[in-house]
Amino acid sequence: MQTNELTSDSNQQTSSLQPTNTPPVAETSTPQQPTNNKKLTKWLVIGLVALLTGTTGVFAYKYYELKQRFSKVQITQPETPSSSTPQASQSPTTVSTPTPKPTKTTSLSYNLPSGWETFQDAERQFEIGYDPKVFFEPSPYPSRIGLNSKKCCFNFSIRIEPYDAGSPHKFIDTNTQGIEYLPDTYEKNYIINGKSGLVIYNVEYSSTIIVGMLDIDGTRAFLISSTGGNDSSIEEILASIKVL
Repeated sequence: MQTNELTSDSNQQTSSLQPTNTPPVAETSTPQQPTNNKKLTKWLVIGLVALLTGTTGVFAYKYYELKQRFSKVQITQPETPSSSTPQASQSPTTVSTPTPKPTKTTSLSYNLPSGWETFQDAERQFEIGYDPKVFFEPSPYPSRIGLNSKKCCFNFSIRIEPYDAGSPHKFIDTNTQGIEYLPDTYEKNYIINGKSGLVIYNVEYSSTIIVGMLDIDGTRAFLISSTGGNDSSIEEILASIKVL
């Protein structure tokens, strides 16, 4: 009887001890979860940083390669326009530079051929002669006279322009911009009634093939152009010019 009582007492004591051991187990396992979460978060951050660092390095390297290629292209590109630049500069030189050499000066005195008539500009500053069999009667314009042929294609024009007594070529080029000299272009210097002049034959300027000038008084000059004719026909008209 005493043994059973001791056994029951010991069981009661043992069972009474079990509830006291249970809470510590729960208390020790609970604080481990935050620790594991912190460690996991730490490794994730380290992994992301490493990934970003590697990605940034790759992009930086690619950018460096592109920059090097672009700089090489910029260095090599100017070679192409530099080689073509002389070609672009040569074309206007051959067009604008007068190639014909002037012949000896030809002197002309005033002459009105038989059967010719004279015509004055609207301001009566000058007059010229013309052959009524070849040209229609001119119309009066201020400081200008135009002769239109009855048959194709010989139209002669003469007008007064300001002149600085400088280069005859400059005077012609200024008033006839775009004139081109051809391989068979030639020019002749003139002294007409004591005044100097220059006529350039066989040029390309719209439909005009002859251009020239004749000094009047050092401040004005005649600008001459024609769509037809030759030396002799132009010289006949030039010799009939008279300043009023």
